[in-house]
Amino acid sequence: MPKSKPEGTPVETCADSVQIAKSGAHQFPIWVPKDAAAYPDRVAYISGPMRGKPGSNFPAFDECRESLLADGWYVVSPADIDRMHGFFGFEPVSDQERRGFLCRDIAIICDPIITDIVLLPEWAGSKGAQIERSVGEALDLTFHDWSPRMGLWNTRRGNNAAL
Repeated sequence: MPKSKPEGTPVETCADSVQIAKSGAHQFPIWVPKDAAAYPDRVAYISGPMRGKPGSNFPAFDECRESLLADGWYVVSPADIDRMHGFFGFEPVSDQERRGFLCRDIAIICDPIITDIVLLPEWAGSKGAQIERSVGEALDLTFHDWSPRMGLWNTRRGNNAAL
């Protein structure tokens, strides 16, 4: 049974497979699987390393998003959010911009629409992903590791998400 839509998270459809959620000052795309229910039971936020990776690791975020969509998940990817705001992973990023990205992403993780965090390979080496994980733990979200070869694995719940 689909959960009810959280208060304060207006969602509007803007394309066949994308909806836009509005949380405070932030707007972010939610990718919707084909033949999806009217409102999701679970929405996964993808977390992983970006800084110092070729193309800001967008290809890994994209591959994970497509894998999750194929499995019926609703998905929020910071790579897609960055693209929505004109950052495509190749431009230099100032410390101020990096701080803004992290603040935006934390606000999205705190939105009640997010139920799960999917961790990309090498997430533990990323300061941003470590912070996102800590916030998710405080919110008792569900965590999953993901890899291209295995898909989702090692599912655990918030404060029991010990490494």
